[in-house]
Amino acid sequence: MKTSFQVIGKKAIIAALPVCLLVVACGPGASRREAESKEYVLSDSIAKALDPVTTDKITTEARVFLRTADIRCSVKDVRKATADIERIVRKQNGFITYTNLSGTKVNEGAVQITSDSLVQISTVSVVNEITLRVPNEKLDSTLMEINGLVDFLDNRLIKADDVKLQILSAQLSTKRNDTHIKKMNAAIEQQGKKLPETMEALENLAQEKSTNDMQTINLLSLNDQVNYSTVKLSIYQDEKKEYRKMALVPFIEPYTPSFTDKLQVASLKGLEVLQTIALFFVAIWPFFLLGGLVYYLVKFINRKKLFSKIA
Repeated sequence: MKTSFQVIGKKAIIAALPVCLLVVACGPGASRREAESKEYVLSDSIAKALDPVTTDKITTEARVFLRTADIRCSVKDVRKATADIERIVRKQNGFITYTNLSGTKVNEGAVQITSDSLVQISTVSVVNEITLRVPNEKLDSTLMEINGLVDFLDNRLIKADDVKLQILSAQLSTKRNDTHIKKMNAAIEQQGKKLPETMEALENLAQEKSTNDMQTINLLSLNDQVNYSTVKLSIYQDEKKEYRKMALVPFIEPYTPSFTDKLQVASLKGLEVLQTIALFFVAIWPFFLLGGLVYYLVKFINRKKLFSKIA
C-alpha cells in the first residue's frame, strides 16, 4: 500500500508542476516588481518626511487642524513685555520669525520754570509687531502665558482650519505623479535612437518633475503649518508724557551799529555819490565842448546879420 501511495503522490506533484510554472510566468515581471518596490520606497520616504501628518494618520483621525492666532493688546511696558514673550516662546520650544519694535516722540512745546531753565514736554508711544511660531499642541499654553502680560485686549482672533482633505489630496496627487513619471521614463528608454521624440518626451518629463516637486514642497509647507501654529502679536503701551528739564539759552540780540558808525557810513556814501557825479560830468565833456561851439557859432551868425542890416 505504501508503494501505491508514493506513486500517486509523485504523479500528483508532476501534474501540479506545470500549473505552478504557469502561475509564476503570469506573475509580475522582475522590472515591474522593481518599479513597485521603488514606488513603495518613495511613498514610504515621503510619508516619513511628512511625519507626524501621514496618510494613515489622516485616514484614521477625524480632523487635522491648522491653527493661527492674531492678537492686538496693550501692555504696561512694551520692552519688558517683549522680553517676557521671547522667554515664553523659548520655553514652549518655539521661535520668533519677525519682530519690529519702534517708538515715536512728538514734541509739544516747552515751559519756562526759572530764569535760566525750562521743561520740554513730549508725548511718547511704543509699538512692537511680533510673529512667533510654537508647536501646535503648545499653542493654548503659550496664549495663556501671554494673556498674563495683557493690560487691555483690543482683539483676539484664533482660527482652526481643517486641512485633512487638502493634505490627503496633495499626498495622492504626489503618488500619482510619481507613477506617471516612472511610466514616462520607461517610454523614453523604449524609444531608443528616435532623437526628436526623445527630446520632446524629456521636456514633458522635466515639466512633470517640476510639478511634482512643487506639489511636494506645498505638502511639506502645509504639514509645517499644521505642526507649528503661527501667532501674530501687536503690542503697544499707552501714550505717556515725558518731561525733560533743559537749560534756558539767553536770547542774543543782533548787532546794531551806533550813531557814529552810521554817520561815518553815511559820509562815505555821500562822498561816493559826489565822486560818481563828478565822474559823470568828466565823462560827458565832449558834449559840453560841442555845445559851446554851437553857441558861439550861432552868436557869430546873429552878430553878422545885425551888422549887415545896420550897413
